[in-house]
Amino acid sequence: ASVALGLMKQFKATGTYSDGTTQDLTLDATWFSSNTLVSTVSNTAGSNGLATTLAAGSTAISAQFFGITSNSADLTVTALELVSITVLPPNPSIGIGLTEQFQAVGLFTDNSVQDLTTTVAWSSSITFVANISNVSGFQGFATAQGLGSTTIAAALGSISGSTVFTVTPF
Repeated sequence: ASVALGLMKQFKATGTYSDGTTQDLTLDATWFSSNTLVSTVSNTAGSNGLATTLAAGSTAISAQFFGITSNSADLTVTALELVSITVLPPNPSIGIGLTEQFQAVGLFTDNSVQDLTTTVAWSSSITFVANISNVSGFQGFATAQGLGSTTIAAALGSISGSTVFTVTPF
């Protein structure tokens, strides 16, 4: 299995008996991680077999039931991944000729947030309503040029976020 840092992965233990029958042992087994710096795995009732990622790397997850240890399942924890971008302020409205500073806030797989204002690519869907800068030191800085509304977007790779920017007469 492979999972991004900050996410969890549920593992399941299935026992096969000498008569060929199988039984779900997830709740009854004792769980182990070979590298607890990368991931731990729960032995707590209600979350048995749930691996929590702690760092990028690899570990082997295994279960033990009545002295019998399962085959191990490899778990690869990848670096943090960007989940979404929020553009702030939400839906601002300003007068023509004025300026607005936008901010891009990224949410990552570990639920951390980071200011991405200087990292994202900024765009305006209708540039005669507002232009937005990608120039170093001025990223996210928009100038209201004409009446109407435009979508201000911030993108990083395949992830983007946007807000509606309205320009009024005053």
